[in-house]
Formats: sequence, C-alpha cells, structure tokens
Amino acid sequence: MKENLLSLTPLILGQMPAVSSTELGSWLLCGACVLVILNQGADFWRKNLKEQPTPAKTYVMRTVCKLLHVGVDEKFDEHSARIEKASADTEALRKEIKSDVKGIHDRIDVILEAVSQLKGKVQ
Repeated sequence: MKENLLSLTPLILGQMPAVSSTELGSWLLCGACVLVILNQGADFWRKNLKEQPTPAKTYVMRTVCKLLHVGVDEKFDEHSARIEKASADTEALRKEIKSDVKGIHDRIDVILEAVSQLKGKVQ
C-alpha cells in the first residue's frame, strides 16, 4: 500500500498547476499577516482578559506593613547615629588640621620676618 502511494506522489504533484513567484509571495504574506494577528490576539488575551486578582487582594494591610517594617526604623536610627558621629569626628579633624596649618603659617611668618631682617642688614 505504501509503495503504491509513494509511486503515485510524483504523478499527483505533477498535475498541480505551476505557481508563479508573485502568487507564492502573496500567500506567504497572507500567512505572515494571519500569524501576526493571532499573536496580537494572544497578547491581548494574556494581558487584559485573563483572570486577575481583585484589587483588595493585591494591597497589603496597614498592620501587616507595620509588622514588616518594625526593624527598619531601629536600623535607620542606628545609621543616623553613626552618620552624626562620623560628621562630628570629621569636624574635629578639620579643626585640628586648621590649627596645625595656622601654626605652620605662624612659623613661616616668623622665619620670613627673620630672613627679611637679615636681607636688610646685608645690603
């Protein structure tokens, strides 16, 4: 039976009319358009028509939210205290550096004055 069918296949295909390239192109274009339309319909169904939860089920109750954020406030306070301590330490270092720089300037001024006096005596 299979052998008879396989031997008849070239005869059946040979009886089909010849297809021009424009006809083949138009059929391929139509097939592509149908596939695009089906894809757009499936996307619309997935996004809009599929069963979605009610808004009441998507929101978190205030009590649950407070339970979730219990430790957050403590950590925030801890970080704020660390930041304030670092700022105070930085300010203390800044004042110390300023006093050191002022001391260096004072020493340079004394040396400059002594050099200028020596220079004045030499001439």
